[in-house]
Amino acid sequence: MMHTDAVKEEFYRQLSEVIRGTPESDKVVLLGDFNARVGRDHRNYGPALGHFGKGNCNSNGELLLNLCTQHNLVITNTYFHQLDHHYYTWKHPRSKHCHLLDYVITKKEHKKEVLNTRAMRGEECGTDHYLVKSRLRFQIRPRIRRIAPKPPRKLNVTNLKNSEAKRKIQQEILNNVQEIGRTENVENYWNELKRVVHETSETVLGFQARKHQDWFSRQV
Repeated sequence: MMHTDAVKEEFYRQLSEVIRGTPESDKVVLLGDFNARVGRDHRNYGPALGHFGKGNCNSNGELLLNLCTQHNLVITNTYFHQLDHHYYTWKHPRSKHCHLLDYVITKKEHKKEVLNTRAMRGEECGTDHYLVKSRLRFQIRPRIRRIAPKPPRKLNVTNLKNSEAKRKIQQEILNNVQEIGRTENVENYWNELKRVVHETSETVLGFQARKHQDWFSRQV
C-alpha cells in the first residue's frame, strides 16, 4: 500500500513522541515492517546503521534512519554478518529482488544485549515476508513498588465513656508520672510526660479497629 508523504511524516512524528515519552530506564524495542530500505551507508548513518547493511536506501529508509539517529536507536539487522538468505526479509514477486523491510530496533546502549538478528527462510507465518528472529539478553530489573505508609493507629477514646476505664487511666498516669526522675530540663520532662500519657493510654484504652473498605458496591 502506497502512502502519501504527509501520512508517513505523521506516522514518524507520532512514533517519535511515543519514544520520547518512554522512561529513560525502560527498554525500547521497535518491531515490524517499516516498508523501508536503509541501505549500507554506515559512514553517514552510523551507529544507527551497522557495518553489514546491504542494498540501497530509499526515501522511507531515510525517514527510519533519521528517527533512529534522533533517538539513539540502532537497527540490529545491520549489525551481524549474514548470508543474503538470512538478511533479506522480503522478495519482490515479479522482479525476484530481495529487500530488508522488517526490522528489530533498540537503543544504542542496549546493542550488546542483542546476540543476533536474522531472517528465517524455512518458517511459514502466513505472509509473503520472512519471519525475523532476534536473540536478546536483556536484563530486566523489577520495578520498585512504593509502599504507602500505614496511617497512624487511633486510640479508642470511646472507652473513656466508661467510668471504670476513666478512673483506671487517671490512676495509671498518676502512678507513672511519679516515677519520672527529677530534672531541671523542661524539654526532657515534657518528653517523658508525653511518653507516659501515650503509653498508658495505649494500654488502658487500646486502639480503634481499622475499617477496610469493601471493593464492591451495594449493587454488586
